[in-house]
Amino acid sequence: MIAFASRYYPKIAQRFVADAAEHEMTVMHDYGLYRHLRFKAPGTGIYRFDLVTWPGYLSITGDVAAFTFTRVEDMFGFFAAGGDINPSYWSEKLVTETVHGGVRNYSPSIFRHHVAEMVRDRIQYEGLDRAAARALWSEINADVFAEADYEETARSAVEAFNHSGLRFSDTWEWDLRDYTWPFLWSCCAIRWGIAQYRAATPVASLAGAL
Repeated sequence: MIAFASRYYPKIAQRFVADAAEHEMTVMHDYGLYRHLRFKAPGTGIYRFDLVTWPGYLSITGDVAAFTFTRVEDMFGFFAAGGDINPSYWSEKLVTETVHGGVRNYSPSIFRHHVAEMVRDRIQYEGLDRAAARALWSEINADVFAEADYEETARSAVEAFNHSGLRFSDTWEWDLRDYTWPFLWSCCAIRWGIAQYRAATPVASLAGAL
């Protein structure tokens, strides 16, 4: 089993490794740039995925999501390059997607990060003492963070917040989206699946690198 890890998305990488722990590769078709590889655990289709390539394209389909990318003639070479998955760059090469929630959606953790960053800056700028800072954080927790689960309520809460003159400005500029777990999982699956294939077919590996 080829090891897999992600420096930037360790949690989703760990999840993928657990989900694919029993996966075996079946080569359905392998002729030049026309490939069809299936990865699944024996006796079940849970977390199964297929990698299919043809000149200029790669598709991943299966139990989690379906995405098709295009960039270069041999997409195995494209996805194998670099030291980690690259969701930002790879998502720019999408031509189709089939997954609930898409590639990016609202993230409560990113919302909380924006709020916390602005609150810390205000505390430092105003030179608030410990008691005043504690009172501010208490109100943020009660009136803003408590509404963070959904984007509509989160944005409404932060726009309405007013604590001793502290208000949030330009919150409409905040990009509160993060990559969905199915997309990140699929990125991990693509990189891992290619490594499995190349380890099993060293001649193909050499050819793909030329």
